[in-house]
Amino acid sequence: AAFALALPAKKEKEPTAQERSYLLGCAKDIWSYFDTFCTEQDNYLPPDNFQEQPPVGIAHRTSPTNIGLALCSAMCAQELGITDLTRVVSFIASMLGTMEKLQRYSGHFCNWYDTRTLAPLSPPYISTVDSGNMYAGLLCAANALDAWGEAELSSRLRAIMAGMDFSPL
Repeated sequence: AAFALALPAKKEKEPTAQERSYLLGCAKDIWSYFDTFCTEQDNYLPPDNFQEQPPVGIAHRTSPTNIGLALCSAMCAQELGITDLTRVVSFIASMLGTMEKLQRYSGHFCNWYDTRTLAPLSPPYISTVDSGNMYAGLLCAANALDAWGEAELSSRLRAIMAGMDFSPL
């Protein structure tokens, strides 16, 4: 096993034009979901899902994983040229304003919130996995914001990260 680990890594295969086109289309679809559904009605938080059939519509609940993924999607959409920096900064700022209002425990977000009332869904609890996903999304977004010269927003995201005490988890 040690010998195998010491061998040079295989050269990564570059995606074909068709594969790149497909992946970019997936990225556009993912960003479109968040761009469409993170609205003022839902306090700029991403709904857990949207169900077309049967026509149930938006699930007005969100989780730390959903929020972290929305932050990453916004960052990636800008990096890939799907949307512009102004839209991404506005998107993150709106979401961040809501995140700073949400009830937390040891800095961790509850696993589920009603996106309209911002109340934690019963019973409120903290998920190690969701907290890790949220932290990863915050870190990626903060690093991107630093690179784009958006220090104020980055500082606000990092303040949330700094408040997350993982020792109870």
